[in-house]
This record gives sequence, C-alpha cells and structure tokens, in this order.
Amino acid sequence: MNSKISESDCLTKSKKGLIEKRIYVSSGKYLIYKYEPVEGKDENSKFKIILKDEFSHTNEYYIIPTKGDKYIAIKGQEKGNIGVFKDGECLSRDHFL
Repeated sequence: MNSKISESDCLTKSKKGLIEKRIYVSSGKYLIYKYEPVEGKDENSKFKIILKDEFSHTNEYYIIPTKGDKYIAIKGQEKGNIGVFKDGECLSRDHFL
C-alpha cells in the first residue's frame, strides 16, 4: 500500500494567511476517559487523554470545557497504572494502551 500523496495535501493556511506544513511528530495508541462524581449529577464533563507513542512514551492531558464548544488542554502528570471503569468493571489503564 502506497500512502504517499501530493505535497499540497500536506499544506494548510493559518487564520493569518500563512502557509504551513503538517510535520509528523509521532503516532500510536490513545485512551480517553471522563470524570464523573460517584454521587450527584455530572456537570463537569472533564476528560483526560493519554497518548502512547510508538516508543511507549506517554503524554497525558486534561481536556477541560470552556464557554461554548471550546476546550482547553492542560498537560498532566503521569499517574502510573490507574484504574478506569468500563461497563461497570474497573480495568487497568494499561489494558487499553
């Protein structure tokens, strides 16, 4: 499979009108989970995303809603192998990555 495409498909125009290149940094797996209170209504909708690259390095970010449909990403500290609920079962973070 040849995945090479035209160079023009790797270019984009910024809001300021500058032409920019999209440059590969890394690829890999990811895990996204949300936080919700054990009791009460979920009003927060805060998420965490864990990115694991092809070298098994991880980067963690909190994804926090702001006004409207926008979110802000804040770099988080690695918490180690924590648990995440899926279908009522608590599974290791590493199970997903």
